[in-house]
Amino acid sequence: APAPAPAAKRTATCAEMNTQLWSFKAEQVVAECHAKRAARAAERAKLVVGKAPGKEAKSYSRTAPKRAQGFADQAMAAKNPSRAANRAFRTSQEAAALSGAIAPAKNRPQNRPQGAVLFATTEDKGFSGNGLEARQAARNAWKAARQASKAQGKDRRLNIAADRAELQAWKTARTAGWIK
Repeated sequence: APAPAPAAKRTATCAEMNTQLWSFKAEQVVAECHAKRAARAAERAKLVVGKAPGKEAKSYSRTAPKRAQGFADQAMAAKNPSRAANRAFRTSQEAAALSGAIAPAKNRPQNRPQGAVLFATTEDKGFSGNGLEARQAARNAWKAARQASKAQGKDRRLNIAADRAELQAWKTARTAGWIK
């Protein structure tokens, strides 16, 4: 079974970082932990294409993998935790859409920037078993990444929670048969 996508170089996940690295004098190191999570989410997005059931997952399958990789690349290039966390969140969002866990909101607020898409959770009615668990885990990874991003990527607890949620999304996607 393939492991989550490797980062371009060996970088600790936020969960693997020791307390010294959380001093935030090493902002690049913290940014890299978000980039590593983004790389994992982009790889998950690529691997689940066409395997997750539901109309939401299918409607996103043409463009989301490319967008997910683009956001992951931006996270890798980011020099500060805030931008890296935001791009990791956007990557997770695309992976969650491909899992059918979220979809563009039907009512888009007028104050959104041009072209911005507001996502909302989807209903899980009609889903059960491993597929339901995989959808829920993808949704939880998206929510956890959003929380880490809202905290400017600097809240250790939220960053670790986002890492763990991404790993759980991988695990449940494998169990559901979406990732070999």
